Amino acid sequence: MAKRLVNWDLLRTLAMLFVVVVHSSQYLGPIYGIATQPFISEFAFICDPIFFVLSGFFAFRPLKTTYAKYLLNKVVTIVLPLVVYSVVLYAYGCVKGTVAFGLPQYFNWFYNTLFGGWWFIPVLIPFLVLAPFLYTMFEALSDSQCKLLMKVVALFTLWGALCTVLQWVSTLTGIGSLDTFPGLLSGLVPTKPIPGGYFMYFCLGYFIHKMPSLYSAEFLKRIAVLGIVGWLFGAVAAIAGYVRSDPSYLWLFASVGIFLVFAKVQIAGERASKIINWTAKRSYSIYLLQYTTIAIVYGVFNQFGMLDGTANIAFWIRIPLQVIAVSLSWLLALGVASIVDSFILEPIQNMCKARLKR
Repeated sequence: MAKRLVNWDLLRTLAMLFVVVVHSSQYLGPIYGIATQPFISEFAFICDPIFFVLSGFFAFRPLKTTYAKYLLNKVVTIVLPLVVYSVVLYAYGCVKGTVAFGLPQYFNWFYNTLFGGWWFIPVLIPFLVLAPFLYTMFEALSDSQCKLLMKVVALFTLWGALCTVLQWVSTLTGIGSLDTFPGLLSGLVPTKPIPGGYFMYFCLGYFIHKMPSLYSAEFLKRIAVLGIVGWLFGAVAAIAGYVRSDPSYLWLFASVGIFLVFAKVQIAGERASKIINWTAKRSYSIYLLQYTTIAIVYGVFNQFGMLDGTANIAFWIRIPLQVIAVSLSWLLALGVASIVDSFILEPIQNMCKARLKR
């Protein structure tokens, strides 16, 4: 078994924590009359592009087996956990009485959940299906072609970011032309050179590997600073009504910057490394569980009149309570995932993988 890389496991763990932060942001409530959800959710939403880049970062590899076995392995590692956790969560819903028991009811619940809260997976699966072919195509590019392609994507992304900012300024100032003019130009000069939303971020996972050999450390540092500043700008501007695209144009450079930072992260302690590896290994299962654990934890807080999305408690009390609730939601998901993965999911996966090796 290949040794897990602790720095990327740490990034995966933090990104999954940010997922919980996003989905819990509605419960904090306003501070001094200013809504906190837009800032918190926009700040933490960086987890979405990070997970797509991470997926591409590890998916773009030469095939070590047949393409059929590659696809079957993805079924075991990506689809099988969906089935297992859908049964576990549906059973929990039946016991709690929030869903009706029955095969048609289960399929209806699974469908709504898969294309609702679990949207990330059906979006990612086609990318993984194409990854071996994309890898061969990208490997055929020369260094100069890689740099040119990245430059084209960067320029279009900057143009897209400018358009959304002008549209936001138009809303603030009432100057309609600031909205219609960039909207008109974006029909002629595309803001998304690669269609498909997060597909660009998945592909970015390949080019992240190439960047250190193509650019100087100083240039990459400037890109990282630009990206992180843009990410923070988007979070602050969201308070004032800034409406980003989906995904945000501001996330591209931020994703590059975050990966460049974590590429230099080193975890020396063996115990810390094992903890990070363990949590990262459970990140997919935590993703499938976190909506339910958030509802459980905040349901308990709400029973005591706390964290109900209003300002009924002083903010200096609500903020630490929010940190505690987010942490408990994540820890509860980690605890349940550790049990289900160890005693149900992994034995089934190991059996399937053993059959694939025959």
